[in-house]
Amino acid sequence: MAVFGLVTWLAGMQVQAALAPTNLRTALRVNPLGIGDVTPRLSWQLPATLSARGETQTAYQIQVGSTSGAADLWDSGKVTSAATFDVQYGGQPLPSGKLCFWQVRLYDGSNNVSPWSVPAQWSMGLLAQTDWLAQWIGYDAAYSPTPGQAADNALYKTSGLSWVSYSGQSAQGGLYQSSLRKKIILPVGGTITNAVVALYADNAASVFVNGQPMTNSAARWEATSRINVTAWMHGGTNVIALAATNSDAQQPATVIGRLVVQYASGSVSNFPVDTTWKAAQWPTGSWTLTNYDDSAWATPASGGTPWGTPALNDISRMPAPYLRKTFSVSRTVNRATVYVTALGAYELRLNGQKVGKDVLTPGWTQFTKRVYYQTYDVTGMVQGGSNTISAILGDGWYASDLAFKGTRLNYGGTPRFLAQLVLELSDGTRQTIVSDGSWKASYGPILFGDLLIGTSYDARKEMPGWDTTNYNDSAWS
Repeated sequence: MAVFGLVTWLAGMQVQAALAPTNLRTALRVNPLGIGDVTPRLSWQLPATLSARGETQTAYQIQVGSTSGAADLWDSGKVTSAATFDVQYGGQPLPSGKLCFWQVRLYDGSNNVSPWSVPAQWSMGLLAQTDWLAQWIGYDAAYSPTPGQAADNALYKTSGLSWVSYSGQSAQGGLYQSSLRKKIILPVGGTITNAVVALYADNAASVFVNGQPMTNSAARWEATSRINVTAWMHGGTNVIALAATNSDAQQPATVIGRLVVQYASGSVSNFPVDTTWKAAQWPTGSWTLTNYDDSAWATPASGGTPWGTPALNDISRMPAPYLRKTFSVSRTVNRATVYVTALGAYELRLNGQKVGKDVLTPGWTQFTKRVYYQTYDVTGMVQGGSNTISAILGDGWYASDLAFKGTRLNYGGTPRFLAQLVLELSDGTRQTIVSDGSWKASYGPILFGDLLIGTSYDARKEMPGWDTTNYNDSAWS
């Protein structure tokens, strides 16, 4: 009898262990932050490998509390049901930012009850518009060019010109090439104050002036290049030569652009790249020199656009704003939560460290209707004394060229950033730091960052420590 009793007791223990719920999830996620549903749906699993043959869940009990193991927010009592997913929270109304802990225990077919599960948790998001104390901020200095910059933009614009290339290109080693050249005759005696080749290429082009290569001044497809050639131009006969290449097996090497020469008298000479130029493929000899005989060269082809879409050459490429604010914390932080989003894309940083592992947040939505936001627990990142919260604001889907349409800002506005950091302090009070007009802004090494067109990064403009408290931001706007 003693042996039989021991076996029965062990069998009961196995059933109870088999029913112990695992993999607790709230709104289909593990310990999520910032839940927007005021009655979240809860789920759990039974470890099938440990279940007795034919065993089922016949009932469950859920407890939800403000602290782990408590039930001050909801105790479902014993609920007769085999449901293990989409069990709706039915307790007290939950305010914005509320941190909730929950656990569940189960009953099997013999009415044996399992141990309580390991507690899981979730937190509520900001549920009402009035809970957002933060303001949308950005930095639009690049969108307001000076009169001189605006004049240059108009002068060097390539819109209205045609794409030019050598007709009938054939690849060598997977590479296409168009070689183009033109004799440019400038007035003798005129003082040249500025000469610029404004050039865009698919997907690259080197520029030569009177046989001299313009070092580190290749034109590319990411943006129209402005290559200053003033020092190599003179009155009389000059030759501009372009060596365009393309590694895309489906596209020829092609360029669009112009040479603009300005004089001390105020006059301007404008020479578009067009069918008056000469074209060849894989030429030999000193074909970039002034005295080279190009009489056998062909008339170039003109027209069309690469990729069969509107030209991207004159799309404005805007630098990424860098944003920062320093704040002080005088008490111990029990909990720190940041709610953050952008019209664009953002990378949030706190005291020199990236917040979270996500990229390209907040994601693509119909921005005219809704914008997602993210919630992060940053308790371990906030320190006593001085702190710095900062962000890099990118174009994202909000401002980038979508589907190579050839236009930016398709949702009607410039990039904006929104952040709200809530600190729950040891004395029971809260301290809230929000994005507003007290933040500082500047531009940095990201000259532009478009999701489709690409990114240009100038390491010479890096700002070491820009996201830390020791950085001097007195020159920032």
